[in-house]
Amino acid sequence: MELKSNYGIILLFLMILIVRVYLSLLNPLLSSDESYFNVKQVDNIMSTGKPLLQDPASWNGSKHHLLATFHYLTGFFLLFFKKELVFKILPQFFASLIVFPVYGILKSILDNKNFALIGAFMSAFIPVFFVNTINTFTPLTFALFLLFSLVYFFINLEQNLIYYIVFLTIASFSHPLILLYSVGIFGYVIFSKVENITLKQIEKEIILFSVFLPYLIYFVFYRNALLFHAKNIVWQNIPGQMLDIYFQNITLLGSIYSISVIPLLFGLYAGYSYLFALKEKKMYLISGFIISISLLLWQKMIALTIGGAIIGIFLCILAAQSLYDLFKLINKTKFSKMNNTIILLVLVLFILTSLVPGLVEAKNKLMSNPAKDKITAFNWIRTTAPLNSSFVALPEEGNYLNVLGRVKNVIDTDFLMKKDSSTVYNDIRRIFLTHSEIEAVDLMSKYNSDYLLITQEAKEKFNLKKWGLQDSKCFELVYNSSAEIYKKTCRRVRTLE
Repeated sequence: MELKSNYGIILLFLMILIVRVYLSLLNPLLSSDESYFNVKQVDNIMSTGKPLLQDPASWNGSKHHLLATFHYLTGFFLLFFKKELVFKILPQFFASLIVFPVYGILKSILDNKNFALIGAFMSAFIPVFFVNTINTFTPLTFALFLLFSLVYFFINLEQNLIYYIVFLTIASFSHPLILLYSVGIFGYVIFSKVENITLKQIEKEIILFSVFLPYLIYFVFYRNALLFHAKNIVWQNIPGQMLDIYFQNITLLGSIYSISVIPLLFGLYAGYSYLFALKEKKMYLISGFIISISLLLWQKMIALTIGGAIIGIFLCILAAQSLYDLFKLINKTKFSKMNNTIILLVLVLFILTSLVPGLVEAKNKLMSNPAKDKITAFNWIRTTAPLNSSFVALPEEGNYLNVLGRVKNVIDTDFLMKKDSSTVYNDIRRIFLTHSEIEAVDLMSKYNSDYLLITQEAKEKFNLKKWGLQDSKCFELVYNSSAEIYKKTCRRVRTLE
């Protein structure tokens, strides 16, 4: 079965890239509000040379905190290519690149190119990773590529020490995901101690460096947020009412759906076998990451999208190990002639249970985000609403308003440096739910906002059949389609008592 060259992984990379880019280009817009936050940052870099750290259009003026390596890298490509293409293709390029470190990790573990290729193939189509990164413009795919590249370099540390240091430094200035890498490495150390495995001196030194450097950088960079929020910085200052949206509970059915049944079952079997029975050192590294990040997910300390993607890809690595062990076992039995057929059957099951449903869900998701009612509403806002007008809307619509509507928002999803995020969210929620003209006018005046956008998503979120003040004399319905826009016509009057 051995391939004569590494052309297989190059062809796999090109196939995945073509699929991802094709799907992303089906929608002329980007499919997440977060994407437009990053678009604002890149646009500001191209015009001023700096990221947009003080944003007058966000929360009626607010500070942003971000490491802008990915955004500057995007700006470099914008010097040569059109903006629309770079925003669409660059994140998909990094998402497709992940197959190379996964392939390298498996070759180092298995020394078999075919099963390394199978593992890389499965990792590219894990639903939680594939569906949530199609047609998005975020640093996440870049960060995931760096993380798995670091794992590959660590497994082959003596030959790749310089690459490891360079990638670790880049990752430390790119995305908080590097902190999860440090946690995973720490999990590997614990397993090594428990099993009395002696770490090489170079491993000890690089592990200390891998923990010290990222945490030092993030302590310095986020020191103000850390001093203000203390341990709550882990939850990014997200209002309590929204935490369940970002940090979801893990369920068995949810895990099977997010990761796919084949990688989950085969991966867990390999993890158990090599952790408790066969005791392979390289597998302790993989298991250290899986268990450490699973604990963080269980404690709702990281988002399911991020944690699920990392765990899912590592499980694909373990699943490839299981398939390779199964292949060798069958070779020793009377069924050795059916070996290729059995492996092919497993791959077909993966395609039917993961790849096909993932493609369908990804297409449906990217074609429905942003929803049609939002697109038409944003177009109306951009062409009709006064310049510098401010809108009350869902937090998940804030950056859409800034970029597609070209107006200010009262709230968006960047909560980190906002001292009163819970208060603002509760006030916005009250505006949607209130039946009191006085309360609605008072709250909207509090945030210098004259417009209220009610989309279908807002109606579903707050269980609204109709807004309680739609017939009020203080609010004029200026746009009425699937979404509704109300203009505040009354003013709050302060009186002396």
